[in-house]
Amino acid sequence: MHFIVEKDFVKIIIFDKEAGIIKFNVKDNVIDIYSTVVHSEFQGQKLGEKLVLKVIEHAKENDFKIKSSCSYVTRFFEKNAEYQNLLK
Repeated sequence: MHFIVEKDFVKIIIFDKEAGIIKFNVKDNVIDIYSTVVHSEFQGQKLGEKLVLKVIEHAKENDFKIKSSCSYVTRFFEKNAEYQNLLK
């Protein structure tokens, strides 16, 4: 498993296949996450959480805040209070 991190998305790759993707926009030091998708054959492996955590890592490295326009990401932050300080 590895990640591909680009300016507006992070992909998770397993066995040379895209397993999931999280998409976002960055403006004024805020990452606005608007979509999280884990492909059906890879569901149930907490890959959505791994994608969110990769974006959190990116935000911390760049002193960015995070805005959630994605219901999965909103639920993630509700369940994981230790990251709420990153929310815009």
